[in-house]
Amino acid sequence: MKRGLGIQRRRTPGWRLPDGAVIVDRTSSWGNPFTTKDILAEGVAATEGEARAIAVRRYADWLDGNGPDDHPLTPKRSVSRAWILAHLEELAGKVLACTCPVDELPCHRDELARRAAERAVYAERAQLVALVSACFWAARAVDPGEPMCPDVIYLETPQGQLSWHLAAVDVERFFRHVELVDEGHERAQWDGHSTTEKYRRISELTQQLAAKQREADENQAGATMILPRLNPTDWEHINEALTWLKVSVRDDPDGWPEVTPASIEITWEKTVVRLPPTSRLLAQPGSPHLNDDTSEDTP
Repeated sequence: MKRGLGIQRRRTPGWRLPDGAVIVDRTSSWGNPFTTKDILAEGVAATEGEARAIAVRRYADWLDGNGPDDHPLTPKRSVSRAWILAHLEELAGKVLACTCPVDELPCHRDELARRAAERAVYAERAQLVALVSACFWAARAVDPGEPMCPDVIYLETPQGQLSWHLAAVDVERFFRHVELVDEGHERAQWDGHSTTEKYRRISELTQQLAAKQREADENQAGATMILPRLNPTDWEHINEALTWLKVSVRDDPDGWPEVTPASIEITWEKTVVRLPPTSRLLAQPGSPHLNDDTSEDTP
């Protein structure tokens, strides 16, 4: 079975890298510093296939944080784990080219492809968490026990605390608006919730917010009236136009004697009068200013 979106980079005349493909062999910053040659020389593998498998495992362990960040690739070049992890998302969905054959045996490009796809998912999740963190009280602290994802974000919601570990690259991109506090700060104390409990709270919070929105939609009819363009100072004409409205309030079907617009927007083409959100617009028959095409209820 062929593995992933990988191709073999060849050095034969006429070979060209396909459009959109990315070179990840040892000539690039994605290269595997662990070689089959070195592994065979160590005597820990009896065949080329075994050595390739060990080289890929060592590469994966290194990306997981084992060993120094910079690792020699050639006598003159090194590869950086921090750089690779920060740029993994760039490989998501791409065809990866290495000098290893595309066959049953593993290649580090398979590990890169897997991690790139995973990184893209985590980046998307981080953006959603960032959005939620802008809606609720939030703080961020560093957990020294998680070297790969040391930043933790804590959110306080009506359903209880929510928390996530964040990759450093996501913190820099999406969470600059969240205050960083010391790990001993009262705002950064984990309440013991499990992942299952966290998503139960999220489910309850989602239902609660949806119910509130439905209630708001039912209670706030609002209205918009579009008129021919009027002079901003010509309030007499605007007030005259408003007399063509019959406004009904939820508990007062007879309407209000006077209506004060929530806002009036005047452009060269038209005047838009927005009524308070507690009102509902009913156009009277024969109105010179209102018709079914230019007036509508808005939440």
